[in-house]
Amino acid sequence: MIVTGGSNGIGERTARRFASEGANVVVADVEDPAATAADLATESIGVETDVTDPDDVAALAERTNEEFGSIDVLVNNAAIYAPLVPERDRSYDEIPVDEWREVLDVNTTGVFICCQQVLPYMTDQGHGSVVNISSAVIYGGITGYPHYVTSKGALPAMTRALATEVGEDDVRVNAVAPGLVTSAASQQLDEEYFDTVADHQALPENGTPEDVVDAVEFLAGEKASFITGSTLHPDGGLSFR
Repeated sequence: MIVTGGSNGIGERTARRFASEGANVVVADVEDPAATAADLATESIGVETDVTDPDDVAALAERTNEEFGSIDVLVNNAAIYAPLVPERDRSYDEIPVDEWREVLDVNTTGVFICCQQVLPYMTDQGHGSVVNISSAVIYGGITGYPHYVTSKGALPAMTRALATEVGEDDVRVNAVAPGLVTSAASQQLDEEYFDTVADHQALPENGTPEDVVDAVEFLAGEKASFITGSTLHPDGGLSFR
């Protein structure tokens, strides 16, 4: 399996979970993926990958297939988020257009490029599961992050479009839209912010990265074999309230 953005945060937790269950994991990241891969419980590799570069992603897919004989799961987790948190007090008209383009290039176009390069391996082998990481912010919006919200909002639509095309080859494409969880990136936020979000949830407590990984593991596995084109919401009920 491939986990993009797998060197830290939810991506790293995902890589560790799947490795603990016996999967051979390819950690793809722009920052030191080999170190994370070397610490996993199974035979795994790290591949330095820029998800916005089709050549990089093509090489990632080819190496994964050569090393392990198939690509059974792709988790599209790579995204720009943490650097945006300290700037959350900005209004939409203060965001540089270059920054807008960079966020969409990584968070949205990067997911498309990864799907474009990996899905043919899955359709050729006649099975596979893709899980795209979106966000619950797409349902309510949030000030300071219009580029992040937009980039993540595109993913459920992309998920449905791709699921429609590859289903006949027994390949599934789903998404996970997590709420606010206590990840390394979100720790930059103050306690009052966490409390405010929790108060708007049906389950008034903070989620954890493991809650997200549970959802990813479910959608990637056989227990979700008849689910495709769907978005799962591990957000404590935030999205329906």
